[in-house]
Amino acid sequence: MSKAYIFLLLIFCLTACLEKNKQLSQNPSPMEEHIRAHKRVDGSECNGIRFKLEDVFSTPIEIYIPNHLTKNDTATLVIHFHGNAKVTEWAACDPKKKYVVATVNLGSGSSRYEKPLVVEGVIDNMFQRTQQVLTKEYEISVGNLLITSFSAGYGAVRALLSNPASFEKIDGVLLLDGLHTDYVPDKQLLSKGGKLNGDKLQPFLSFARRAVAGDKRFVFTHSSIFPGTYASTTECADHLINELGLKRASVIEKGPVGMQQVGNTQQGGMYIMAFAGNTAPDHVDHLHGLADFIQLLDK
Repeated sequence: MSKAYIFLLLIFCLTACLEKNKQLSQNPSPMEEHIRAHKRVDGSECNGIRFKLEDVFSTPIEIYIPNHLTKNDTATLVIHFHGNAKVTEWAACDPKKKYVVATVNLGSGSSRYEKPLVVEGVIDNMFQRTQQVLTKEYEISVGNLLITSFSAGYGAVRALLSNPASFEKIDGVLLLDGLHTDYVPDKQLLSKGGKLNGDKLQPFLSFARRAVAGDKRFVFTHSSIFPGTYASTTECADHLINELGLKRASVIEKGPVGMQQVGNTQQGGMYIMAFAGNTAPDHVDHLHGLADFIQLLDK
């Protein structure tokens, strides 16, 4: 074998390896686009009571009670994981909505949200402390319980849905462009023969089944971002849809804050909504659309 042939073979192998790593490092695309509006909401102008619970997690839970709620009202408690409180509070500003919003931020990565909630007693303490303050100090009763999350916050939702007691307490779940799992074998794309780790998606599938039956409500919105090293929200959505025996309908519809919806699956109280976009602003759009998407949990 000639030295020239060996050299060319090494170059080929090196190029192939670099190309493979390039394909697996998107997470998300660094491209910027200005086609869609990417409008941003800000709840800082929402009037009301704000306070923090400091004795549940390592970081405080930020509570917002809008001014239009009064003593003896019964409110829906919305516990949101991962997102600026000024944005999440916007969902409660509408005087037609009787929401109290509790925003939890625990850091970056889904494990930062999941691990604290699998510690025995933490879930019960979170619910009890929040409701205790609302009822005893502000004389507001808690009716329905909605759990919402953005991006990595789905880790907390997985912990909540894996706990039978909290699973039953929760009336509705909203996932905003956040639901992922591993490839099996690790990092082997579906196009290369890999599969999804369905075990990590099972709690969400169980809740979605209850929503299809009309017992719960489940809304999952996702972008078209392809992370590369782990399953995308699109692939996880496809898994849920297939396991439920449903189909995705192609649509072209306007969404909140300038979003463009391209796919829809709805059965009973279960909604899976696909949106265009493969950039960071497209991802953040889902959080800023919270006030619109959460209305599907009220129907």
